[in-house]
Amino acid sequence: MQRDEINRVIIREEEEKAKIQNDLRVLQEKLNRINESLSRKVHTKQEYEKTLHETEQAYSKVSALSLAANALDFRIFTNIITRTQERKRQFD
Repeated sequence: MQRDEINRVIIREEEEKAKIQNDLRVLQEKLNRINESLSRKVHTKQEYEKTLHETEQAYSKVSALSLAANALDFRIFTNIITRTQERKRQFD
């Protein structure tokens, strides 16, 4: 009787072991898929951040150039007004 009982326990534990190994394999495959997906998403995020940074730098340069151009335009405009007023005084 003891021998039969031990054989049943061995068979039951071997079945449990096989099930756990299968579960482990399934979980490992799922983990691998998640890791691959995560890696792609992190790479995409880094590319977005790089593009955003480059865009912000370009905008800053354009903004600075625009301010400089506006200041230059204002000086030119002021110079024209001043010359026009000086010429007007000459003819008055």
